[in-house]
Amino acid sequence: MTVLHLTNRPHSIAELQACATIGQIELMGEYQRHLRKHGFFAAQLLLTHANLDSRSCCLHATHALEHLLSKKNVIPIINENDAVASDEIKVGDNDRLSAYVLTLVHARRLIILSSVDGLMSSPDGTGKLIPRVREVDDSIRQIATGTTTQRNVGGMATKLLAAEIAASVGAETIIANGRTPDILLNIASGKFTGTTFSLKRT
Repeated sequence: MTVLHLTNRPHSIAELQACATIGQIELMGEYQRHLRKHGFFAAQLLLTHANLDSRSCCLHATHALEHLLSKKNVIPIINENDAVASDEIKVGDNDRLSAYVLTLVHARRLIILSSVDGLMSSPDGTGKLIPRVREVDDSIRQIATGTTTQRNVGGMATKLLAAEIAASVGAETIIANGRTPDILLNIASGKFTGTTFSLKRT
């Protein structure tokens, strides 16, 4: 949007896809630049819902990811292929996409880093942090709202959907604030402030 001098999120598919073709390169350049400082390399994998619906595509993606993960100096960066995806084949948000990828690699935990600490007790993001959710019922859905920003889609509502997808294969989901220093290390050690979704397998 910045490169194309857009202040509002485009509505037409052509404009959105044009933004994506620029944004994907910029994003990967940033990942590569920062990872190289620590001796790592970025690898890009772009998916659409159509890929995830295809058994052969899923197998190819799984094998590629397994091979990349076997290399200790490579970090796979997975994103939706917005440059070619239309509404019919879009996942639409990175929260659900991450959950689908979790099912591909048989991971046991999905960590979603957000700009908030986790699921809060009020729909506007205020109130008290809910540290653990064991069931997604109507009361939880009512406080998990979508986003209203121009550059993001989804909000807490899609994170709930991602948690349910992860639960379908027996994995838990953690939502935490990505701006908190050492947040991943804190999660790994069990010392973090966020929301853990320990849902029953569906």
